[in-house]
Amino acid sequence: MRVLANPLAGGGAQRPGKRVRRPVGWHKAAGGSPEQRLVQAAAAGDLRQVVAALDEGGAQIDARDAHSGLTALAAASAAGAAPVVVELLRRGADAYAYADGGATPMTLAARGGHLACLRLLNDAGADAFAMADDGRTPLSEAAAAGAADCILYLSEGCFVPIRDEVVSESIRTGEHALQLAARSGHAGAVDVLLRLGARANRVDACGRSALWEAAR
Repeated sequence: MRVLANPLAGGGAQRPGKRVRRPVGWHKAAGGSPEQRLVQAAAAGDLRQVVAALDEGGAQIDARDAHSGLTALAAASAAGAAPVVVELLRRGADAYAYADGGATPMTLAARGGHLACLRLLNDAGADAFAMADDGRTPLSEAAAAGAADCILYLSEGCFVPIRDEVVSESIRTGEHALQLAARSGHAGAVDVLLRLGARANRVDACGRSALWEAAR
């Protein structure tokens, strides 16, 4: 006996192996705002989903995700997703946009040691001197991460001074790049900073130098 499909049961039974076609725009109801999906795709380095979130989902390119406080460009920069950074900048993403905590895309790229993203952001006019709420700059983040190639690029490509590095005396007690690299045990970063003119005897507001950090 043939069983008739119940018209109230969501479209009736599906034949085995038949692919279900989803309606146009189904992804919009998948959960989360368009901006949240955009930032998540950027953080994952998923260029296809980034494009879909912008073109189909209607996401605002510079909006901050409510949970992470990041823009899509900041998330891509932190993840080192250079192809996503290229696409977002091409579409006009703000290279100066601050995330929660005052970090910029360039600060986050330096924190992760992502040289390709640093280059892209610098070419787009990003501020290599920007200081986050905790006083960290792209240079200090690169030093703390031991990213010697990023330190070299910030000095030679972005003209960030090393010997007379600008630090936040009030927020981070005047910690400087060489001190941060020495504290973390990053010998390569220490070597680059010294060759670029960093002063080994420079002290912070508490009287601590890079030599003190390395010896403790």
